[in-house]
Amino acid sequence: MSSDTAPSIGTASSDDQPLTLRNARAYHQANEITLAMNIAKSRERFRWAAGYSTILTAGTFVTWAFTKKFPALMLLPLSASIYYTFWEYDLGYGKKLHRMGSEAQNIQTKERYKYFGKY
Repeated sequence: MSSDTAPSIGTASSDDQPLTLRNARAYHQANEITLAMNIAKSRERFRWAAGYSTILTAGTFVTWAFTKKFPALMLLPLSASIYYTFWEYDLGYGKKLHRMGSEAQNIQTKERYKYFGKY
């Protein structure tokens, strides 16, 4: 392979600008794909958590119906699983990502000195 057909590293050419723009677009698209995958994972976790919470709730009520005594030991896992289910719903379908993004922007702009040093 001759040196005139392969571009060498560190040399500037007239095609640097479009390549840089393509790299920026690819980087932006990769970030969008990562965000979409995170939202999709959260939605899938919500579906699993909703199913688990439904089975746990149904089991608690069936136990209550047969024994005529409410299983008080089930309140902690039941409340925790329901809380987690609503958390995942808000993250996947609600506005939690927007709230977290705006809070991150506030930290970067208004509280930057606390976490990132003085600029």
